[in-house]
Amino acid sequence: MAALLLRERLEPHQWFGVALSSAGVLAVVTNGSPAALFALRLNPSDLLLFAGVVCWAVYSVAGRGLARRYPAVTVTACAYFTGTVLILPLAVLEATRSQGSVLPASPPAVWAALLFLATVCSVLGFVWWNRGVAVLGPARTAAFYNLVPVSGLVLGSLLLGEAVTPVHLGGAVLVGAGVYLAVRGPPGRP
Repeated sequence: MAALLLRERLEPHQWFGVALSSAGVLAVVTNGSPAALFALRLNPSDLLLFAGVVCWAVYSVAGRGLARRYPAVTVTACAYFTGTVLILPLAVLEATRSQGSVLPASPPAVWAALLFLATVCSVLGFVWWNRGVAVLGPARTAAFYNLVPVSGLVLGSLLLGEAVTPVHLGGAVLVGAGVYLAVRGPPGRP
């Protein structure tokens, strides 16, 4: 999308990095089993996920000009305000239709998790993303998205005790190397 709309150009080593990190993502997600890819069945919710990815791409490409003109915190605040205004009617509708509270009766762990999600995952994540779009452009910043399954792998292992296989580790290395190549400037320049 950035190449089409903004005329961003990726160098051949950057395209190789995108392919390498994508292969790493597939290795992490499928645990190296090609059969898992062929057994995949699409559900209606997968269309919502795809729509979310398209919206994220539009957000990144459309926000490039704003991210270059204004601080990342300002762009993020405007995006949050706009998103809140758009989602509020749906949230009110959902609240009137639900039978009671969705959250347990205020255990500290739930509120701590919500606070972490709101500050670190949401606000800081968006600020850093918008800064990346301003500095690197949407195409190169998008390579960092491939780190999501790797961070899920690490957190799943640390917090849930999930097993990490050698294939997972190899996939994580491919993702890291691919992201490095995709973000790196032309050869000879960092």
